[in-house]
Amino acid sequence: MGSFIIYKNGKYYADDPGWGEYYKDYFGPRRYGNVVGGAEGHSLPTVGGLTQRLTDATQKAQAVEVTENKITLDIGIAYADGLSLLRTLERKDGDIVLTDDCRSGKPICQHIVTRIAPTLTENGVKIDEMTVTSDRPADVTITETSFIPRRIISAGDAFTDTPLYLIDFKPKAETAVNSLHFTFE
Repeated sequence: MGSFIIYKNGKYYADDPGWGEYYKDYFGPRRYGNVVGGAEGHSLPTVGGLTQRLTDATQKAQAVEVTENKITLDIGIAYADGLSLLRTLERKDGDIVLTDDCRSGKPICQHIVTRIAPTLTENGVKIDEMTVTSDRPADVTITETSFIPRRIISAGDAFTDTPLYLIDFKPKAETAVNSLHFTFE
């Protein structure tokens, strides 16, 4: 709930791996332990060290504001009952600005997923020609994993392991961070 994709000039900078190759466990409770089926494979924050939990069909993000250049959703229900976590994506001057505002007092860490090999920069990461920076000093880690995409049956193609890069921004502040702002430029 609240994951996003950034696509520009024919490339996915923040990506969603889609559905993976179907296997026995994909249709059971262990599905969400797989990077493709779980929160780990999506660009979502962690709150107090927790990723999104499973919710039922009645629990949905609440639209707070929707305009031509901005969307704000409350996705807190995916983490804990009564939690307010406002996720805003806004297009500003050709950039995308992501803001997560949590009203719980618990620290927020940002998790961004891409298939393009990122590199660390002084203030964030570079994904091809796009730079991602945070408004707060953060420890940034990049973890490479892989997944097997589902076959494209109409084309008859079967894919092998595809790299997936998990980028984590963990604020350096020892106290709870209530708001994080990221710019994709």
